[in-house]
Amino acid sequence: MLVYSEHRNSRIKYALGLVLNQVLGLAFRITDSAQDWEEYQGPKLNYSHTNKGEIRIKPYGLLAEKTISCQSVVVEVKHGLPTFFRTDGDLGFDVFSAAFYLATRYEEYLDRDRDKHGRFTATQSLAWKHNFLDRPIINEWAEKLKSLLLKRFQDLKFSDRQFRIVNTIDVDSAYAYRGKPMKRLVGGALRSVIKGDVSDLRSRVAYLLTHKDPFDTYAYLKEVQEVNNVESVFFFLVANGSKFDRGLGFNGVLKDCIAYVNQFANVGIHPSYQSSSKLESTAQEIEKVSQVIRSVNQSRMHFLRLLIPDTYDVLEGCGVTDDYTMGYADHYGFRSGLCTPFRFYNLQDEKEMNLTVHNTAYMDGTLKDYMGLNPEQAVEVIKELKQRVAEWGGEFIGIWHNDTVNDKGKWQNWNAVFEEAISTTNFASN
Repeated sequence: MLVYSEHRNSRIKYALGLVLNQVLGLAFRITDSAQDWEEYQGPKLNYSHTNKGEIRIKPYGLLAEKTISCQSVVVEVKHGLPTFFRTDGDLGFDVFSAAFYLATRYEEYLDRDRDKHGRFTATQSLAWKHNFLDRPIINEWAEKLKSLLLKRFQDLKFSDRQFRIVNTIDVDSAYAYRGKPMKRLVGGALRSVIKGDVSDLRSRVAYLLTHKDPFDTYAYLKEVQEVNNVESVFFFLVANGSKFDRGLGFNGVLKDCIAYVNQFANVGIHPSYQSSSKLESTAQEIEKVSQVIRSVNQSRMHFLRLLIPDTYDVLEGCGVTDDYTMGYADHYGFRSGLCTPFRFYNLQDEKEMNLTVHNTAYMDGTLKDYMGLNPEQAVEVIKELKQRVAEWGGEFIGIWHNDTVNDKGKWQNWNAVFEEAISTTNFASN
């Protein structure tokens, strides 16, 4: 398909590519030549202020700008969908500018308020304020554009997107007790006695008697993965201990665990709390994991500390090609507005990055700890999210931890939630 645009800058090229190619799987090229437009006999889309016939999406203006500035965002319902950046083109809004605004996380450059962990929260977002955070809205907009194009060009070819579930596990601490010095185990037991924490003390004694570690859920995770025939990615935290990085440290026990998991799943890096904007720290942590597996090109930040665009600059600089941090800790939903993987665009540098972003729809701790849901309520939320992703042939990703699927303590009865989350039964893309 030929797209006519008065401008051919990096923003326009990216936004058109995002909606038309990355989401819809449509091959296209851009022209700013009126003669090229007139002579072309195939399917055409007019993205300009000039009425040239054919289907027209009138630009809002955001993509012609060269700076990051406050935008007047008025959300209104069109075609049964929340939309913004109204124009008088055939869709009634500039779908390319709206998609660009959400996918680049434009609002996160403008609103610099952060929570105690330095994170932009769900409740700050446009999507949460206007009740569409739980919808992959860019995918929905793209489908409206696809329908419009097919009415005019019935032979236009779009690539089919196949729904898939990706099971992702954060390994903040590979084991509760195994691999830790005896003085640390004894010290922990003494603290439990002082606090009167009978449950923790019982768990420690049980480990000393049986050597069964409550965080050792890897055989179970392998079994559930194989039953559902889904892809899995485990993200390992390998940094030295700190206030928010409470893992084993990179010792032999952790190395053996990584090697074992790598036999049945993909392994990525879980960069530490302090490394979200530090290239050297991230590179050192990746180098550790690379001692065990051949290459490390997938990541998810610890505590979901995603500082845009700094974190992505660091990851790209360390050779990471795929990141799974795009999600919120305080609420489920689609932070990027997408349920399909996409290349990220850095607004500070005004360029598309060599980094593919995968949106996570929910996290175990989000549902239980932040939102206070019980297992039955969590299952209903997950089913609804999964159905929406399946409808658009997207990628359904949740965040679980090796220590939250042991069916013990506060996570009792949550294994059923996990198993529902990665079950492929009755889910297929349209």
